[in-house]
Amino acid sequence: MSAQTDPTLLAPPTRGKSIRADSVSSDIFERDGKGRTIDDILGVRVRFHDPNDHSIAAGTAEPTNNQPFVTYIIEVIRGSGSEEKKWEIVKRYSEFDELNKQILAETGIALKLPPKKMFGNKDRDFIAKRRAGLQDYMSQICKDPVLRFSLPFLRFIDKTKYSALVKEDYFRGASIFARNDLQWDLHAALGQTGWRYRKGGFLFTEKSTGTKRMLTWCPLLEKVSISRELLGRCVHYLGQIEHPNIMPSLFSDFFDTEGGAAVVIREVFPLGSLKDKIYGCQAPLKLPYSKKYSRVPGTTPQGLPAQEVAKYGRSILEGLIFLQDKGIPYGHLHSGNVLMKQDGGCMLSDLENAVLGYSSYYSNYMGNLPKIDTMQKQNAYCFGHTLYEMGFGATLTEPTNDFIPAHLPGHAVLTQILTAEGVKSLPSLQSLVDNDFFKHQLGVPAGVKTSFKASARVREALKTTWKANEETLHKRQQEEEQLRKQKKLEEDKEARERRKAQERQRTVR
Repeated sequence: MSAQTDPTLLAPPTRGKSIRADSVSSDIFERDGKGRTIDDILGVRVRFHDPNDHSIAAGTAEPTNNQPFVTYIIEVIRGSGSEEKKWEIVKRYSEFDELNKQILAETGIALKLPPKKMFGNKDRDFIAKRRAGLQDYMSQICKDPVLRFSLPFLRFIDKTKYSALVKEDYFRGASIFARNDLQWDLHAALGQTGWRYRKGGFLFTEKSTGTKRMLTWCPLLEKVSISRELLGRCVHYLGQIEHPNIMPSLFSDFFDTEGGAAVVIREVFPLGSLKDKIYGCQAPLKLPYSKKYSRVPGTTPQGLPAQEVAKYGRSILEGLIFLQDKGIPYGHLHSGNVLMKQDGGCMLSDLENAVLGYSSYYSNYMGNLPKIDTMQKQNAYCFGHTLYEMGFGATLTEPTNDFIPAHLPGHAVLTQILTAEGVKSLPSLQSLVDNDFFKHQLGVPAGVKTSFKASARVREALKTTWKANEETLHKRQQEEEQLRKQKKLEEDKEARERRKAQERQRTVR
C-alpha cells in the first residue's frame, strides 16, 4: 500500500474512450511496472464516487518473470482525492472471485464476473477481454448503493479501516458503558443494520422494566468543529427535543472512551425505518443492511401508494422546518433515518450526526452541485431523494434526473428538486409544505407541544456546527470543480496529441 499516488495512474488515457454509466466513469490507460506509459501494457481505470465518500481507479499489469500472474492495481481515493486520502491496493483475479462469492452470500445478488480460464489466461487478447469484464463488474457495484456499502466490498478496498477489530472496539466501549451505568444491561450486538459501517448498534435491557432498548455507539471523527465538552452537551439536548415528528432519546451523552463516542439510547421501533417499509422488510433488526435492501437484478421496484407518500412527506417536512427554525443543523435525511410509528406516522432520527461531523448519505452528490450552498438547501435536496425513493421504490443513483417518471407521486415536487434545472433554485421547505400534494395532509395539531430547550452555549455551538457544515460542503464543491477543470485540460491535451499523431501519419503516407 503506497502513501503516495503514482502520477501515471492519474494521467490521461492514451487510447480507448471514456464512458458514463450513472455515477461511474471508466478510462482505459496504459502503464508498466515502473510507471512509464508505453504501448505494450494494457490496463483499465475505473473511477467512481459514492454517498460513502469513495472513488476507485483500477489498473492491470501483465505478468513478469518474478510474478507469473496478472495483478490489478487499485487506487482508492477518499472524498475529493487530496493526497493524504489516497492509497493503493493490489488484487489478483482470484480475489475478485472471492469478493463475488462474499457479495452473493451477504446480499443474495449474483453479479457476473468475466469467466475463469485454465490455459491461455495470460494471453494479451484474453487479458483485454477480462479487463473489460472487470470494468463492468466494478461498475455494477458502483451503481448499487447496497453493494457499495456491503461489508465484503468495504473490506476489499480497505481491510484495516473495515476490519472486525473496529466492531470489537465498539463492543468493548458499549460494555464499559453498561458496567458504569447500572440502569442498563447489554443484551446483544446487532449487525450492520444501517449503511454507515462505523456506527455500532446494540440491544440493551432497561433493568427497572425489562424493556429492550436500542443503543447506538457513534465514534468521534477528526473533523468535529466544537469541543468535546460542548459536543456532549449538544448530543444530550438534541435528544430532549419535543416534537411528534422527531425521535427523542431516552439517554444521550458523549464519552471519552475508545477514542471518544456519543452514546444514544432510543426506543426499539418494531416497524423499523421508512426504508424498511419501502423494501417490505419484516425483521428490521434481524437482518444486515445488505440483506434487507438488496434487489435481484431485473426485478421491478414497487413504490408506496400516493396517499402514504404525501402523508410521510408532510411529516418529514414539518420535522425539518422545526429543526431549521430552531437553528439545529441536520442534512442527514434519508429513508433509513425516518422511523415508522405504530400509529402510522413517522419521525426523524439520528440528529447527532451533524455535530459528530458525519458526512451525509448524499454528500457526494451535493459535492457536485454548487448551488446547494446552505443547510436549508441540503435538507430540501435530501427530501427530494427521499420522496423519489418512496414513490419509485428504489434510490435514485445519480445527483439529478431530467426524466422522472410522470406517474410518480409528487411528480411536480420531484421536478422542482431533482432535475438539473430545478436543483439550481431549490424551493424552501415551507413552500413544499404548502404544495398541493402535501397541504391537505394532517399536520401537527395546534395543541401539541413542541420545544427545544438548550443553553446559550449549546445554541452557539449548534450555530458553529451549522456554519462548519456549509463551509465543508463549499470546500468540497470547489475541489470537485478543480478536478473537473483538470480533467477537461487533460482531455483537451489528449485530443491535441491525437490530432498531431494523425497529421504525422498523413505526412508519412
